This record gives sequence, structure tokens and C-alpha cells, in this order.
Amino acid sequence: MTAAKDAITKVTAHITYRNLSLTINVAFVGYCNFCDSRDRLTSFPFLRDQRTFQAFVVNELAKDGGNSLIDVLSELNEALRLKWFGGMCLFLHMKDYPPHGLQFSNLCDDHPDGRPHKLIYQKLLQEFMEQSIFYYFGRITEHTDKMIQLFEKTLGGLIHSFDLCTGDGFASLLERII
Repeated sequence: MTAAKDAITKVTAHITYRNLSLTINVAFVGYCNFCDSRDRLTSFPFLRDQRTFQAFVVNELAKDGGNSLIDVLSELNEALRLKWFGGMCLFLHMKDYPPHGLQFSNLCDDHPDGRPHKLIYQKLLQEFMEQSIFYYFGRITEHTDKMIQLFEKTLGGLIHSFDLCTGDGFASLLERII
């Protein structure tokens, strides 16, 4: 979670610093796991106030769930429901673990069928494409590698992934975005 928070605040600060004439709207979707509560998703709508956004992200903590696997698909679904503005839309998705479901990993899973909510990752990713939202994935651990391979196959290679654990990966993200 710390790597993701650092990346979010650095990306928004860097883009703002390098492109003072750009209007940047930022939003946030966070999660907790299926077993945590009925209010599992935290959503922060798009706005231009970078300081308010960064303060929110710094204070947002993931809640501990049953196992390491997380509800990525509900998070994608919630991100798609945000009111996206016109212009260039980027989705920075940073995760250390994949969604529930044996197709995404070989890890122990409380939900091996992967879909207590019945969301289908191919449909969600297709909706990102239809809305012209560029998908960037920040890899925090190797546990997401299988998921990223499936996502890349679904998006026809249109997903951009970067490694948050290395300075080089973060630098390559900034080069791609700016």
C-alpha cells in the first residue's frame, strides 16, 4: 500500500510540476476484501485539488481481509462508474496481489471461482477500451504477473505495466504519461 500511495502522490505532483498549463483531475478507488464489510469500496470522485486528493490517499488504508487475494474486479467496476472527464483519461492501477480466482494465481484462495459478485474481467477491461481510458498497471509483487498476462491478452497488449519496486519502473511510467 505504501508503494502505491507514494506512486500516486509522485505522479500527480510530477505531472503538475512539469505541465503547469494542464488541468489534471484525479480520483481514487480503494477496497477491502469480501469478508471485511458491506462498505468494501472507498471512492473519491474526480477533482482538481491535488492537495486534497493527496491528503485523502495518504490517510486511506487497506483493511485486512481473509487472505492476500483482493477484490480487484469490484475495484475496476467502481472506477468505471466514476464520472470521467473528456480529454486524456489514465487509469493507474497499483496492486500487490491479484483478484480472487484460480485463473489469476496459484495462491490459496477463499473464493477459487473468483466471482462472488459475478463480475467478469474481460467485460470490465473492454469497457475501459470503449471509454478510451488508458490502463496503466503498477506491479508491486510477482503475484500479479499471471493476472497481468490475462489482462494484456484481453486488451490486445494495450495495457501498460510498470514495476513500482524499482525506481526505473516508476521513471518509465512518468516517461510514458508525460
